[in-house]
Amino acid sequence: MTEDIFDSIDLSNNDILKIENFPTLERLKTLLLSNNKIVKIAPGIGKSLPNLRSLILTNNNISSATELLNLQDISSLTHLYLLNNPITKTAANYRVIVAAVLPKLITLDGARITDVERKAAKQIELKLKQGEDINSLIVSVAAVKVPTVATKLTAADKAKLIELIDKATSLEQIDKLEAILLSGELPAGFVL
Repeated sequence: MTEDIFDSIDLSNNDILKIENFPTLERLKTLLLSNNKIVKIAPGIGKSLPNLRSLILTNNNISSATELLNLQDISSLTHLYLLNNPITKTAANYRVIVAAVLPKLITLDGARITDVERKAAKQIELKLKQGEDINSLIVSVAAVKVPTVATKLTAADKAKLIELIDKATSLEQIDKLEAILLSGELPAGFVL
């Protein structure tokens, strides 16, 4: 596999089905896994990736919040990208669900988790800690009214940014793209 010498590893476009069997990579901060077929995340992955901050999972097949529970042991995870996964389309208020499961996240899909989303997530997080099943909570989350994040990005801009995220080869490029997503505006003539 690899020695622990990289800050960022790109395993995009590889037909990977499950995030598992990583050696201990204490130096790794960013893991790119876009354009795979990931449906499962192995429990205990945080032991192998203890300092992971950014996980890019765009264009995969994650459809269950239960899988995201397996990311809880990555205590340093603050940035997660799930764009174009079934969970983003099928789970109402999926941002609130993800924020509840992963309360240390700062951004989800490049947008900062809002105070309103955090407040709604806190209620779910407490129920999870009390042992309530995530799948039963998803139904109650669907009824919560959470305003969407306003953005000036057009659908074409968002598509371009997703494409650029998939092609990013360094942490600096991802940081640059994240700043654009957070600002909500794509600079004219932007190139990576």
